[in-house]
Amino acid sequence: MKPSNFDDLTKALANSTSRRHALRTMRTIGCFLARTMFAVSTLVASPAWGAAPVSGTLQVRQLATFDPFVNGILNGGASPRDGTRRVFFTSINGQVWIVQNDVLLPQPFIDVSSLLVRNFFNPFDECGLINITFHPDFRTNGKFYLRYSGVALNPADHHDVIIAEYRVNAANPNQGDASSGVVLYRLPQTQCQHTGGSLFFGQDGKLYASFGHGSAIGDPIIHGQNPDEAYSALIRIDVDGAHPYAIPTDNPFGNEVYAYGFRNPFACNVDRQHGDIYCADVGEDQREEIDLIRAGGNYGFPILEGSACFPAGTPSCTPPVDYVAPVIEYDHTVGQSIQGGVLYRGHNINKLRGIMVVGDFGSGNPSNFIPPRFLGFDKKRNAWQRFPLQVQGAEFHDAPIIFIEDESGEIYFTTVSVLDFQAHIYKVVGANIVKKKRNR
Repeated sequence: MKPSNFDDLTKALANSTSRRHALRTMRTIGCFLARTMFAVSTLVASPAWGAAPVSGTLQVRQLATFDPFVNGILNGGASPRDGTRRVFFTSINGQVWIVQNDVLLPQPFIDVSSLLVRNFFNPFDECGLINITFHPDFRTNGKFYLRYSGVALNPADHHDVIIAEYRVNAANPNQGDASSGVVLYRLPQTQCQHTGGSLFFGQDGKLYASFGHGSAIGDPIIHGQNPDEAYSALIRIDVDGAHPYAIPTDNPFGNEVYAYGFRNPFACNVDRQHGDIYCADVGEDQREEIDLIRAGGNYGFPILEGSACFPAGTPSCTPPVDYVAPVIEYDHTVGQSIQGGVLYRGHNINKLRGIMVVGDFGSGNPSNFIPPRFLGFDKKRNAWQRFPLQVQGAEFHDAPIIFIEDESGEIYFTTVSVLDFQAHIYKVVGANIVKKKRNR
């Protein structure tokens, strides 16, 4: 059973009593990955999609390497889209790093490590600095937003997920003002798993954040079916309408919740061409899914996992009346921890245009081994059809974590190697998408 992104590693590390034991566990998992080529096996599409229509190769260039035990996993990021050709990456240990013109700058943009609640024996959990996003008017107002795990207001809670507003240093655009932080929103948590991770502005100018159910395996509290709370939900707030924020008048439930029924929606992306929001929801032990967000939509968990009844083995179930089925899903013979995806709208790679690039962290469980891999999805006749993507230029044992677009729509992604434990930043620089000939 895999209840979260990074779960097999997380469970192993959580059960370790020392860093040495944790490293030994990771090396054991890495040995299994080393025996498998990275993302080259042909994947069989589910019956609903039919045979995969294409195959593909991504050419990527490595831009930077980090030690996850020193700098932390790079698990979030964004572009300010201010004409400076910068992409920002969050380190779970508390730093934000800048890649400008595809070069890593030597100093972090900001360091909020002193504010964090962390589990330093486990760099793969969901506590720490999780994400960053920039105000649509960042070029003029200098506002950016951080999502992190901070000290809980209630001592009975493990931590609070906090969303805070910051400003850039007026004298240095590559330096955030750490003293300017103002907490806008917080959500109490009892553990460092199933807390979600997205933070982004929609094309409507509103700030969105996604949250998981925040509880044990299977969502025993049934957070997922309660639109009166932010757990298992995508929230939407107006940071310009009031202080600390206003609830938009068109939010469907009269509160912060915009959509609900998720398990652990770790990564969301906005299609810059149409404004659609896609959220990747990490499954438990049956399905991984990508959801097209609709106001008031119920995405089913814990009644459904993807389109399958939950828990596994449940012979039948009745979907909620407001249920919205995933637009993309695959079972755990394909992958076991979806890490989000980006619908490519850039201009440098013509063959990739309109393709959604998705990463799956895989599984390190020796009894049910699934390697990390990349997948492509091409929309044909209102259905997304899956095909395998081979990656040229990345280490075959690199597991994808997060995908980010720069201001031009080009794709960057981060990985962690389960062989040498290094974290990497890559940029997609080319692609070859091969269309299969149709039978006549």
